[in-house]
Amino acid sequence: MKKRIALFFLLVCAAFCHAEPVYVANRFSGTVSVVDSETHAIIATVIVDAQPLIPTVAPDRSLLYVPCFGADNINVIETVTYTVLKTIPVGVGPIDMAITPDGTRAYVLNNGDTTVSVLDLTTNTVVAVLGVATSPQTIEATPDGKKALVTSSGSNLISIIDVTTSSVTSTVSTNGTLPTDIVISPDGQKAYFSQFGTDNVGVLNIPTETILPSIPAGNGPLGIAINPQGTRVYVVNISDDSVTVIDTLSNTPIATVNVGNSPGDLAVTSDGGKVFLTLTADDSVDVIDALTNTVSATFAVQNFPQGIAILPLPLPLIEAFGEARRNTFLTETDRVNVLKWAAPVGVEVVRYQIYRDPFWTDLAGTVPGSQYRFEDHNRKKKERATYFIVAEGEIGLVGIGSVTMTSSK
Repeated sequence: MKKRIALFFLLVCAAFCHAEPVYVANRFSGTVSVVDSETHAIIATVIVDAQPLIPTVAPDRSLLYVPCFGADNINVIETVTYTVLKTIPVGVGPIDMAITPDGTRAYVLNNGDTTVSVLDLTTNTVVAVLGVATSPQTIEATPDGKKALVTSSGSNLISIIDVTTSSVTSTVSTNGTLPTDIVISPDGQKAYFSQFGTDNVGVLNIPTETILPSIPAGNGPLGIAINPQGTRVYVVNISDDSVTVIDTLSNTPIATVNVGNSPGDLAVTSDGGKVFLTLTADDSVDVIDALTNTVSATFAVQNFPQGIAILPLPLPLIEAFGEARRNTFLTETDRVNVLKWAAPVGVEVVRYQIYRDPFWTDLAGTVPGSQYRFEDHNRKKKERATYFIVAEGEIGLVGIGSVTMTSSK
């Protein structure tokens, strides 16, 4: 499904490791398998409460939150020691949760009593309970942390929660399509949701709260995931054991991947190169190569693997610096912020995207991978700004850097 980590976290560490821990929630074993993403070896098996479902990684990567449907609580696992630190009571039948980018609030979706429990993660207590539409399925927070979206298949609605006020502010009809899972694009502009009733993927314009044209999928679309670049959406089709790959630029399917029996949840590595997919009937996980759109490996886990999440590891840091300039043309002045950087070591860069915000929504510009300089013109006098330089490879992200500077007088 999704469980997207706040993108700005990738800036905090310079170390880089290719193996990212994969967490697989085995519903009927009452366990979480921790798997090496490269070797597919089982690193640890964590015993949790009854019927663990969709795990969620905290923005700082230190904790894993696991909704336990059969125990009406959240198990909190430390990602370093693989131990359960605490349990947090919530509503009836928790199935999914979303965490705000600052890591202070979580919204737990309770399928059993049609509610959302609002958690204060500094105290691990429920501070509010919200009612949502019938048969809620999944919940996802926007990258800026201002909204959370809930799909409800029983009422064919998407409920929109205002995170600031912890209240449901509106609902959007999906026109009888049985919405199930949902993901949000990195820029926060669109949500993609599986439409089980019509074998499509729906698209929601988040700012306007309007439904856009649907995208064809396979038979019985359920789980859905988006890569960190926001260029590919992966949709699980449970009725024909396949995954539909969608190009988000054209909003069209570009590939169908045949997978194992009864595919469920899926997650994408931070570089966008692999997709891990649970197979509930096979007690295993398929690994899809995102470059070739083929299954490259399969490994065994425990009974009825349903939810999955990946702990994203830091990308190589790009060394960058800024220089403030001022060009005067007769009576007009153009204040220019000049950014320069060094290419990340050991990777091939296709392009650099330069953003003015940590959520990567305010795109200042794009330059080719062979260029290590960018000029941002017409800045305000003595304006302080932080730029985020994102290096993209053929498939996913391969490096990241930031620089803070003040424009000229």
